[in-house]
Amino acid sequence: KTEQMAYPITGAAISDEGSYVIVTRDDSYRGVALVYDRDFKPVMTVKKDKYILSADLSEDGKRLLLASVGDRDGSFEAELTVVRVGAAEADVALAVTDSVPLRVQWLENEDFAVTYSDRIVLYRADGAERATVKCSSTSSLMVTIGESLIATAHNESVLGNDKTVEIYDDTGNLLHSVSVTGELLQILPIGDTVYLLLEDRVVAVEPRRSTVKTCTVEPNPICLVSNGESLIVCYSGSAVAVHFPSDSEP
Repeated sequence: KTEQMAYPITGAAISDEGSYVIVTRDDSYRGVALVYDRDFKPVMTVKKDKYILSADLSEDGKRLLLASVGDRDGSFEAELTVVRVGAAEADVALAVTDSVPLRVQWLENEDFAVTYSDRIVLYRADGAERATVKCSSTSSLMVTIGESLIATAHNESVLGNDKTVEIYDDTGNLLHSVSVTGELLQILPIGDTVYLLLEDRVVAVEPRRSTVKTCTVEPNPICLVSNGESLIVCYSGSAVAVHFPSDSEP
């Protein structure tokens, strides 16, 4: 499939089912979301008079989640929209006036999460808030939302390279925090463990047990991935499985 858009592509997402959404604009609308099925056929177009900042498709490809922002009378106005693919009306349309939604993400049971400029909010399927995590007043570096854990990272000071990673459960309760030094490249929650990829090591944090393990790796890693059984650190030309010491090892 090859397609040339008239305007730049500013966002995209793909479902496990294979359908996908492309975010762009056109001559009349600031934001346009184009939904295609797994056979590359267009099935839905959503046009907004606001800029679409983030989009996500549910795993089955049946629900589209959008965050958009525009202006009204000199003030910004944001909106969260949930729509069934192919439907004429939105299931949920929430107006937001106190913060900018930066990223949207589907969760289980049709719930969804939104990362704002100052907080993370978990919503129920009907748009009701069920949990909120406030971001630190210092510079936030990274936010990652897993199936059951939320992790945020922020600088401990304006100067220096020390960071604090805070881990919350899916109700917004702080479970554990850990300090790390060095460049933080990635946060990867898997099950009850949060993995931190730094420039020369991988740190595994189990917040409910308050345990922290470290594995030294070769410098200049790119990312962490999991195949369901092993944790793998990837480089530009290779990939290596990560081995953490067991509880009985020093």
